Amino acid sequence: MESVNEQSDGWHSWPVPSKSADRLQELIKHNTGGFYYPSSGSSITLKDVEVTLKPIKRMAVEQHEKQKQYGNTFNFDVDAAWKLAKGE
Repeated sequence: MESVNEQSDGWHSWPVPSKSADRLQELIKHNTGGFYYPSSGSSITLKDVEVTLKPIKRMAVEQHEKQKQYGNTFNFDVDAAWKLAKGE
């Protein structure tokens, strides 16, 4: 989200990144109890998260190339973000 906000008018006005993150958002929503019922227990596995990252990776690669035609950049290293999230 931060990367999208830095490189566009914002997350709210560019639906492509949000759509690519739908699976991840749903996974989080259904395994954390949501905003009103937070839970520390979760059945999410590392594999579940890795699967939800595939559309985000695809979007990042496609948008990196597509945005060049408009004179824009879209730089988001999904692999680096994932390593950072895992504490590597």
